[in-house]
Amino acid sequence: MTEVLVHPRGGGRPTGDSAQPAVGSPPIDQLKGSLQKLMGALMQKGLDVALQAVDRLSDKLEDVTSRGGALTGAAGGGLKALGAGKNPVWGAVKGAIGGLSTTTKVLIILSLILGLLLGPVVLLVLLLALMVLAVVAVVRAAPPI
Repeated sequence: MTEVLVHPRGGGRPTGDSAQPAVGSPPIDQLKGSLQKLMGALMQKGLDVALQAVDRLSDKLEDVTSRGGALTGAAGGGLKALGAGKNPVWGAVKGAIGGLSTTTKVLIILSLILGLLLGPVVLLVLLLALMVLAVVAVVRAAPPI
């Protein structure tokens, strides 16, 4: 049951819903009220669609980050460094290392240590090989006795 409340001064305007124009109002006021309702409905629909799009994007990003890994870490680190105004390559390297498992990090560190320890040995063997080649070249180039 719907009741219309009349203004106490006898104006005949309803006092309940301010968006509803009075029965005796001019057509332009009715048009304005209808357009306001339409704009409100369109804005609400637009906001709902935008919120759904943001929710879908958020879900996709959560899926990517939950999988983790070096590639995700590299992308995140690079973007974070770029946003901070730093070198994005170095940020990507840090992010990639951060995304690796502990076992992989240990293996990388061990290989770097092994390379640093064996580097001088490899250099010494290379220098000895060059010296032997130089001696052989000199002996071959010398005139026979």
